[in-house]
Amino acid sequence: MAAASPPPAVPPAPGPTTRSPAKSALVSPPASDRVGSIVESGAVRRESVRVLRWSVRGAAKVTGDVDSGDVSVRGGLSVGGKLRADRLDAHGAVEVMGPIDVSGPWRGDGDVRAASTVHAAELSFKGSFRTRGPMTVDRAMDIRGSLSGPSITAGTLRLDGTAEVDGAVQALAMELRLRDSSSFGTLKAKKVRATGRVPNPVDVALHRHFDMKVDRIEAEEVELEGVDVGFVHANRITLGRGAHVTAIEGKVVRRHASARVGPESRSPPPYGLWR
Repeated sequence: MAAASPPPAVPPAPGPTTRSPAKSALVSPPASDRVGSIVESGAVRRESVRVLRWSVRGAAKVTGDVDSGDVSVRGGLSVGGKLRADRLDAHGAVEVMGPIDVSGPWRGDGDVRAASTVHAAELSFKGSFRTRGPMTVDRAMDIRGSLSGPSITAGTLRLDGTAEVDGAVQALAMELRLRDSSSFGTLKAKKVRATGRVPNPVDVALHRHFDMKVDRIEAEEVELEGVDVGFVHANRITLGRGAHVTAIEGKVVRRHASARVGPESRSPPPYGLWR
């Protein structure tokens, strides 16, 4: 009997289809990948930006999102969507409508307006910084100028200037040197040092009045000067020149002669004619 014929060979399963670059454009990289670099100068407008490095010298407006490894701005930047970067070096005016997420350091000066949440690993800034959303800085946050926002969380906070924060400010340690009227909701840290501007004889003669107010402080150690605080809870409390605390829970270890404790009613001096 004749031997049975072997079964026909099964062809291998077809692999993924590829196209020759000569016949078709190369497949674009995934949306999460960043490639190339862009250097802008003058006034430019883009729908979106996704590159490894982006440099702006002039004024750039992006209607969508920005996703870049390094972002360098000298001039002005307006982003209609979110801003995501590994590093941000911005000098000038920056306005972002969506969330800001900087996974590395953020250095800059000028004017920042953020309409949503702000996150950075580190922040060193000089100028005016305003955000409508909560602000989080993983490590050191250093602001020289004015700061405003609903709430702030940082590793350490150092502020030299003015601030308006209605909610909580939380950090391991914070040092606030307030140059003019400022207000805070709650300050929470292991150590809080808040120094306000105490009026000198010239300020008194010119009827200059400075309001440095804090609703509540919760810490292990607190040092106050020229600041008006509603309630302080701390193990060690130092009340310096011109400090006022309505209620205290803790031990006052040092108190200046001009410091006051307890409720009091104050009103600005009446308007009058003077020369």
